[in-house]
Amino acid sequence: VLVCSAYTTPSNDKPLSGNFWTQGLEMWDAVNGVGLRQVYAACHTATPLLIQTAAATKKEGTTPLICLVSSFGGKAYTFNVAYGVGKAAIDRLA
Repeated sequence: VLVCSAYTTPSNDKPLSGNFWTQGLEMWDAVNGVGLRQVYAACHTATPLLIQTAAATKKEGTTPLICLVSSFGGKAYTFNVAYGVGKAAIDRLA
């Protein structure tokens, strides 16, 4: 089982809400550098191992599982554009 639920809040000098064109790429990196990147990296690394384990085990009820925790922010505007895009990407990966 792999469960991914990483997220970091931007530092206090970067308000979470606001127009994306005023927030700069720092907001993207702050919001998605941990959450989206680490979800993708964990899935990328774990998937071959999960496939290998499933092939070797072949027992009833031992199917590998990846659980990606996202948010309503992937479906509707929440906080800012960078947050929503990151959550929608995690939904898409799932």
